[in-house]
Amino acid sequence: MLTRIFFCLMGFILFVFCSCHEQKADGLSSTPAFDSIFVAADKLSDSGFRNEALAIVMNAHSRMPHLTTEDEINYYTYCNIIYNHDGQHDKSIVLADSMLMVLDKATVTPSVQSWRIVAYNIKADALFAEGM
Repeated sequence: MLTRIFFCLMGFILFVFCSCHEQKADGLSSTPAFDSIFVAADKLSDSGFRNEALAIVMNAHSRMPHLTTEDEINYYTYCNIIYNHDGQHDKSIVLADSMLMVLDKATVTPSVQSWRIVAYNIKADALFAEGM
């Protein structure tokens, strides 16, 4: 009886552990806990508190272990949106470069290639805004 309970509990723990990432067809996955941070930050940003929303996302990024490639892409994209909106194009350029470094380490898939184009466009827009 005790063995059966143990195996049921272990099966449940394994199920929860395996479902911690949202797997997509192209191999990229995101962490639901990190995704929920973006949802909360979006609500805050929509209320006019962009800097506070950015602080929440940056804090979560620095504290969450084992972020996936998609988590990193989402992080850099979110920060770039805020920085570009606020005219902080120099920070956007640095973040676009960081995003490209993350993508360089990722397995090449059509989605990763699309994100690479997005990162170069973000960087180009920021450079253009800076007059470079």
